[in-house]
Parts: sequence; C-alpha cells; structure tokens
Amino acid sequence: MNNNKVSDEKENENEYLLSYNAHLEKELRNLERKKQHVEGEKMQLERDLDNLRNAIDRLREPPLVGAVVIKRVRGESGRYDEDKYLVMSSVGMILCVNINPELKDIKLESGAYVLLNQRTFAIMEVLSLTREEVLSAADKLAHLYQVFDQL
Repeated sequence: MNNNKVSDEKENENEYLLSYNAHLEKELRNLERKKQHVEGEKMQLERDLDNLRNAIDRLREPPLVGAVVIKRVRGESGRYDEDKYLVMSSVGMILCVNINPELKDIKLESGAYVLLNQRTFAIMEVLSLTREEVLSAADKLAHLYQVFDQL
C-alpha cells in the first residue's frame, strides 16, 4: 500500500508538472505573439516619428523667394564654371547668387524661373513655369492689389 501511495503521489506530481508545463508553453506562445505585435507597433511608431521629424525639418527650412534668371556670370577667377547667376527676385532686387550644389549639373538659361533660399539667396529649385503662367499670376496679383487699395 505504501508503494501504491508513493506511485499515486508521483503520478499526481507528474500530471501536475505536465499540466504546468503545458500552461507555461501556452503562456510562452501568448507572450511571443504579444512581442511580435509590440515589435510591429514599434516599427510603425518609428516610421511615424521619422515622418514627423522630417515634417518639422521642412517647417524649419527658410522660405523660398521666386526669381528670374537674368544671366550666368563669371566667378572671381573669370571662369563660368563657378555657377553664379544674376537673378531678379520677386521683390525687384537684382542679386548675384550661387546655385545649390545638388543642382550643379543644371545650366540655367536667361528667363528661367527659380526659387531662392531667403537666407542664403542660393538657387534651391528650378520651376517649370511658362511665361504665360507667370504673366497670368502677375495679372491676378495686380487685380488683388487694386481691390485692396479700394478697401
């Protein structure tokens, strides 16, 4: 009877351990699923954070001023390869400006519409506007100025 009692206790203990082991395995699978979910969420949040940081960086960039290229000018060395341009800004100032190094391969012709960095006055973008589009916009602005003057 002692042997039966000992064997019953061992059997109960084995059943308990098997049951507990199954419970731990199930808990482990649940935790692994949660971990994968959290890692996916973390990656999404990191992408969102990068997008927000990029948006903030874009907001911190200085505003751009419109200008028209008058002509390419020679640099101090007397060569044209230094990429300086004479432009007339949208506020009427004539400036000698550099071009953004990313645009060095672009050779601008007289009359090209560009955007200047308001702080450095470097050419940052080349616009593909036609003369008609610019004149149409200027006409609309002139009309707005007349309306404002009447107020």
